[in-house]
Amino acid sequence: MDTTDRKVHTSDFSLMSRKIEPDEKMCATTSELLPGYIAGILAGDQGISVAFRGPIPSGRSLSYARGRLVQRTNSGYAALAHTSAPTDQLALHRFPPPQVPTMAEALAPHAINLTNHLVPSCYVCGPARPDGMRLKLGRLEESGAICGVWWPPADLAGPQWTIPTGLVWAALSCAAMWAVPQLPRGLHSIVRNVTGSVTAPVVADTAHVLVAWPLMYSRRMAQCVAMLIDPRGDTCAMLHQVTAPPATFEQQAWPHASPMNAA
Repeated sequence: MDTTDRKVHTSDFSLMSRKIEPDEKMCATTSELLPGYIAGILAGDQGISVAFRGPIPSGRSLSYARGRLVQRTNSGYAALAHTSAPTDQLALHRFPPPQVPTMAEALAPHAINLTNHLVPSCYVCGPARPDGMRLKLGRLEESGAICGVWWPPADLAGPQWTIPTGLVWAALSCAAMWAVPQLPRGLHSIVRNVTGSVTAPVVADTAHVLVAWPLMYSRRMAQCVAMLIDPRGDTCAMLHQVTAPPATFEQQAWPHASPMNAA
C-alpha cells in the first residue's frame, strides 16, 4: 500500500468533516468493505472519481472532508482515499459496450456460469452470503462480456422504492471485478480508482440488465467498465474501474494478458 502523504494533520479536519457510517455487512471479506459501495456513498447523486490508497478496513471510524476519506488513528487521521470530479479522459460516454445483451440473453443458462468465486464472502455476489444482494453473473459467449439480470431486493430500497447509490455502485464494481482476468486462487485484484454516476433512479424489485467488459489490462493494472440498464433499455448507471494485482503478484504477467497492452 502506498503510504506517501497518508498522514493528515488533525487541524485539516475540523467540525466541517462528515462522519461516514457504512453498513458493516457491505464487505468483500470479513475485514474489508466493498470499495464500490464506499465510492457510491461519497458520490451521492453526483458523478465522482474516487482514488483508493488501499483496502477500506471494516469496523473503523471514517470521516470525509475536503475531498478526502480518512480514518481516525491514535496520532490523528490517515488518508484512505480522495475524490475529484471525473476528467474528460474518464468520461463514461467514451466507452460503448461491445454487446448490450437483451433481457433474454442475460437470463440464458450459459450466462449464469461464474461459479469459481475467489471471494465467496462478497456481499454482492458471494455464494456464502445468502443475506446479500444476490447478484448472479455470467459471461456472454459471443463477446466475452460479463452480464446478468439484477432484481434489486425490496429490502434494500430507500425512499420512493429506489436503491441507494452506494448499493448501485457496489453492484457495478463487482461486475467490473469479474471482467478482470482472474488471478490464481487465494489472490484477488485491488480497486485503485472508481469513476461513475447514477443518471436515473434504480427501482427495487425490477429487472435490470448489468453488463461489464474490460477496456485494457497489463501487468500492473486493468481498466473495466460496467453499466446498468433499466427495463426500457436506458442506461441508468455506469462505472469505470481501475484495478491492480496485489503486490505479491505484481512482477508476474496477468493471466491471459493482451500482448498489445502488456507493460
